[in-house]
Amino acid sequence: MREKFAQSRSGFEVAVFCTTFSTTIQNIKFLNMSVSDFLKELPSNLVWFNSHHARRFDFPISLIFFTPKHILPNCVIDDFLEGKECRGKIGICISTKNGYQDREEEEVERKYFEFLIMKLKMDFPVAFAKNDFSFEKIRPKSFPSIFIIDERGEIKERAEGYLEIYNLLPRKRSEFLSDEFFENGQAENDEFDIDNIRRERTKNIPSQEKLDFVLPSKMGTSNPKKILAISDVGKNNIVLLNRWFEIVDIIGNENYNSVEGMKIKYVDGLRFSKDGRKLFICDFGDSTVKIVDIKKRKVLGVIDVPFPTAVDIYGKSEDELYVSSFSGKIFRVSLKDMKKEVLKLDSDGFESGYSAFERDSLPSDILIKDNKIFFTDIGSSSVKVFELSRGVVRTVAGGLKEGHKDGPVEKASFNFPCSIDSYKDAFFISDVLNSSIRILFENRVSTFFVKNFKFIFPECVRIFLGSIIVSDNPSRKVISVHALSLEGEEITPSL
Repeated sequence: MREKFAQSRSGFEVAVFCTTFSTTIQNIKFLNMSVSDFLKELPSNLVWFNSHHARRFDFPISLIFFTPKHILPNCVIDDFLEGKECRGKIGICISTKNGYQDREEEEVERKYFEFLIMKLKMDFPVAFAKNDFSFEKIRPKSFPSIFIIDERGEIKERAEGYLEIYNLLPRKRSEFLSDEFFENGQAENDEFDIDNIRRERTKNIPSQEKLDFVLPSKMGTSNPKKILAISDVGKNNIVLLNRWFEIVDIIGNENYNSVEGMKIKYVDGLRFSKDGRKLFICDFGDSTVKIVDIKKRKVLGVIDVPFPTAVDIYGKSEDELYVSSFSGKIFRVSLKDMKKEVLKLDSDGFESGYSAFERDSLPSDILIKDNKIFFTDIGSSSVKVFELSRGVVRTVAGGLKEGHKDGPVEKASFNFPCSIDSYKDAFFISDVLNSSIRILFENRVSTFFVKNFKFIFPECVRIFLGSIIVSDNPSRKVISVHALSLEGEEITPSL
């Protein structure tokens, strides 16, 4: 076998196996085979990352199948494998595309995959495979999937899809909601003042926390209190900034480690309460929504939701939450009694007659507006709306075919729409694999251009005090775009 090694820009070792194999996992001779040899026997021309880790373990091993859409952070994989006899992990990321329109489109997806393994902190061999990649004996029915196989090639345990993985995770937490959640902050002697909080909190911020972002991800805004929250999955923390982008506080394990249930694993959604005092944190890493009192630095509640991606608040008393989940569902949570209901998102029949890659709903962000829930669905690359009064879901734009096409909503296309926000009647959507921000206005979709900045993979867009804020993961930057000049300025947290 001929191998070629190169160094990727992100610092991972890449091994490209140039020989095509007809061998399948069914007839590989596992006994006395090292994991390194096993990797070489896998079919197709796979592009490998972190292949040097294969020398560190032997069978039994876990095979993790995922896609650029159906992600699984390493912290979740470790939780799943806890207590199981498993000596190592091998990941295979399978493209969801049936074919590429051109070489540039293929290169974009591979670059995104390279970025993903860094973002998901996968410290084990991971390969990128085309859509037609398959095993004879191990054929995932849905994604992501985890298989544990022994030295004979026998499957010891398997979990296919988000719900199966969630149900087999160890349950180490319990839901709760403190009575303080319903208290009115104004009844206290001291008011909720951001400037006072900033002066108090920044005294204890370590000097290293003043550095730039590592991997800025999801964001939340409170326009009444003029607070911007930015999660950094590279540091596992959340930075709170004021209107001048000065650090107000840093929510991280070192700040809240004395409070049970506050450990942050993988933040995938943020939302402030209307008064700006409470922050709702969707922790994809341990399948919870955490509610934090910003002033008291206290966890007021923990809600169990499988792989939550976004949350929004509904009702005048703010006692009803809507949480999107990569289980393909949006949950309605009543905070009065902690009861959950599931909104039916498959009323158009998308679940039947399709493969594991097609039409599976993966709601990544939600926005409640005018008694409707607007949400981005990366599963179908579309923007959809759930009408609360009628209980029906419909596609607003996209969903026909992945691509980058502006124009009327019925002809427009997206490629991995990840987040959504609005200003008056205009909706702003981060279109990750098109490296752009899209605007949905008056039944038309257009592309928003910034004069002095080119996005790589813009994960989140938010409107904050008249500016458009965009987190761009690979560039490690958060950009504030001025609406009038259309020029971007990098946000650098400062004291």
